[in-house]
Amino acid sequence: MESYLPQVEKYLAGVREVREQEPKSIFYTKMYDEQRFYENTSGLDAEALCKAYAECDKPFVEMGQYGKPISEADYAYIQQGDKLSFSLEFDADKDEIIISDGEHFETKGLTETLFPQKTEPETEVTITDLIREGMEQGICQTDYPEEAAEMTFLYTNTVFDDLMEHSEEEKQRKIAAFIYNLERLLNMEQGSLKSAVIPIFQNCNK
Repeated sequence: MESYLPQVEKYLAGVREVREQEPKSIFYTKMYDEQRFYENTSGLDAEALCKAYAECDKPFVEMGQYGKPISEADYAYIQQGDKLSFSLEFDADKDEIIISDGEHFETKGLTETLFPQKTEPETEVTITDLIREGMEQGICQTDYPEEAAEMTFLYTNTVFDDLMEHSEEEKQRKIAAFIYNLERLLNMEQGSLKSAVIPIFQNCNK
């Protein structure tokens, strides 16, 4: 038995050496300033990983199934080494995808590349216009209408995306909290948005 051990150890060492010499692909996801780094173990190329990201309901969490978690230092080491096949950066905060082969970098818009059917910019512009119209009429007041619209849009997409999964009590609490916070964000009288906002959610639940 002992005579076989050196051969086994030599074989395993050879396997490790071969694997270390193989090209590696890596990716990371970023959302709300939180980052997760992975070595791609799925066998998917960059295009297929982008498609997988687009098909995830919660990509920041679900993309973990396509890779092995690694540290930021290991990610940087692989990215700067000569064994890099490709790296993919999914940055939801900046709405960017950065693809690299170690020498060349290509930056694309995340939303326009992966979700061309969505009309987020138009929605944000519509909210901004409504806020500006309200300011002109003296209904609300803010020094940052564009930023207030962006915050409103991101909040509603994040919190109300899975609203139907909550109990009726939880839904009503989230809606009430949304109205409460939005009125303060726009310096509006308490309760002034209730009659306008609640019907929107009622129509969405039909």
